[in-house]
Amino acid sequence: MVTIKEKNLNIKIPEDTHYKIKMQALKEKLSMRDFIINTIEKYIYEKEELNIEPAEEEDFEGLEEARKDLAEGRVKTLAEIEEEYPCR
Repeated sequence: MVTIKEKNLNIKIPEDTHYKIKMQALKEKLSMRDFIINTIEKYIYEKEELNIEPAEEEDFEGLEEARKDLAEGRVKTLAEIEEEYPCR
C-alpha cells in the first residue's frame, strides 16, 4: 500500500463560492475535498501540458515581411482560400 503524504490548506472563501463548490461536488458525486483536489490537479496538469513560454525576438522574425506580402496581395488569408475553394 502506497501512503501519500498530505498537508493542510486552510483558506477563507466567499459564501457563494463555497455554495457553488458544494453544488458542483454533489453533481459529480464527490466530497468537496475530492472535488477541490481534482479541480486543482486538473488545472495544474493543463498548465504543464501547455508549457507556454514567453515569445522571444526570433519568434517575430519575418512577421513584417509576411504582413507586407498580405497587404500587397502576394498571399491569401485562410478565409479567402476557403471562399475560393468551398468545402462540400
